[in-house]
Amino acid sequence: MDFSFTTCQQSLNLSESKKAYRLLLKIWDQAKLATQEEWYVLYVDHESKLICWHNFETMPIRMLIKMITGLANACDAFGIVVARNCVNRSEMESELITERFYEACNEANILLQDLITINKDSFRSHRADFRRSYPTQQFN
Repeated sequence: MDFSFTTCQQSLNLSESKKAYRLLLKIWDQAKLATQEEWYVLYVDHESKLICWHNFETMPIRMLIKMITGLANACDAFGIVVARNCVNRSEMESELITERFYEACNEANILLQDLITINKDSFRSHRADFRRSYPTQQFN
């Protein structure tokens, strides 16, 4: 697999979902935000500071997770913030996606810091969803 990513020029702490959302609005292609499903992943170090980010087009979820965790390992990220603009997915699908991401990250020893559904006006953090499902795990 070939990977490329955009590195961050300044130190940004993304420990809060709102900070991640504000950054995502700056880097997201606004023309696609409401019309085409995309995924952005923010790769962070052990202090939740941004290392880099990468944009992924829609693809089968298993392939997407493999690519995201592979790039996390390649750039030596401690954790990730996964964001998607939800164009045509149901709430049940969102829960399944959250569960799959959490399990894959747990197996790869990568902290899933947050999974965010985004649009131009608001966002929803799914962090509480996986904290409820896995109460014995350690989270930032």
